[in-house]
Amino acid sequence: MAQHLENPHSGSDEENEQSKNGSDEKENDVERQHSQRRSRLSSAIETFQPVWFAICMNSGLLSILLHNLPYQFSGVPVLSTILYLLDLVLFIIFLTIMILKYTLFTRRALSATLANIEELCFFGTLPISFMTLTAQTGLTGSTASSWPDRIQHAFTILAYVMWWISTAWMLLTCWTVYYLLAKKRMSHAATMPVALFLPAVGTSTDALVGGLIVQYSSGISARMAVPVIVTGYLLNGYGLFIALMVYAAFLHGLMTNGFPAPAKLPGLMLLVGPAGQCGAALQILGTASSRNFGAYAKGTVLQSSTGAGLNSASVMFSLLLLGFDIFWAVFVTIALLEAAFKGQFKQFTLFWWSTIFPMGTMCTSFLLLGTEMDSPTFRVLATGLFLLLLVDYFVCWGFTIKGVWRGELLDGRSEEQKKD
Repeated sequence: MAQHLENPHSGSDEENEQSKNGSDEKENDVERQHSQRRSRLSSAIETFQPVWFAICMNSGLLSILLHNLPYQFSGVPVLSTILYLLDLVLFIIFLTIMILKYTLFTRRALSATLANIEELCFFGTLPISFMTLTAQTGLTGSTASSWPDRIQHAFTILAYVMWWISTAWMLLTCWTVYYLLAKKRMSHAATMPVALFLPAVGTSTDALVGGLIVQYSSGISARMAVPVIVTGYLLNGYGLFIALMVYAAFLHGLMTNGFPAPAKLPGLMLLVGPAGQCGAALQILGTASSRNFGAYAKGTVLQSSTGAGLNSASVMFSLLLLGFDIFWAVFVTIALLEAAFKGQFKQFTLFWWSTIFPMGTMCTSFLLLGTEMDSPTFRVLATGLFLLLLVDYFVCWGFTIKGVWRGELLDGRSEEQKKD
């Protein structure tokens, strides 16, 4: 009878123990899932690449082009401002992630960067993205008709200061990248990435942005403009001649080793960037020279006659660079179409974002030539190319969002976690 009375209690104890074990297992599962989420987030931060800033560059570029299109309608300024704000938000988010990466994983992140020539070169996208924000701060903020003059002038000063900061940032990046490439012997013809052009393109972009600020921002005096113009010509020479040397080395690599892998093939469009950006920078600096040298009037060079001569010479030289630019644009387009026809593109990569900014430099040249020559042909070419770039931009956004959602682009999980 005693045994009979103890049986219910022993059964109850077993049930309680099983319930407790089940509860512990659930808690362990929750903790494990939480740990995996934290691990995935930290891994995503650690593996974040500077190539993501190409999205900022493209958003800012299209914002600038939209602001200066020859055929405007009432909604264009609003759309341009939206792209400008998107550029700003993305830049802040991506820069925060980069800071977290090199703060939390300093040693591993630096080791990985210094061992990867492509990642090192893509650090040029950070100051270039900042330059697009600088340009739109001057173009949009300082010319908003609904704001009082003092607010417009404040944005002009802000853009002016931002430009000098971006100049120092870009030069430091360019010197550091090429110095490390030479010191560590990180590159040879067989493995030379097209991203080698990025630091050089950045200096010419800086020259172009400086010209845009002094030409279109509200309340810029000749005393403020001339130092930017002179520095802009120096920056353009810096970028142009570095790019010419890299062109020769890269073309040799293409002829001896062929095209890069299909996943990186869209990055070849970066070949279009240097010549297009140099030509556009020369045009805007020439226009700014003709406008400001006469008011500055110092020495024998900084005079109105010199400014007019520089303007004409800059336009003619930019036409030469545009011809070189068109060659590379056709060359790379044929390569991409051939690869697409053969079905070589298996998966979307962030290198597709490289197809927008370089062609945008050509669009900028068309815009400026249309203004300087009062040419309907160049204005139509600029508008048509802009529309193609806009379609490309939204297509890249669609595939990027899809890739992030599926964990194909921004995903810190290990292969085992992906299989689970």
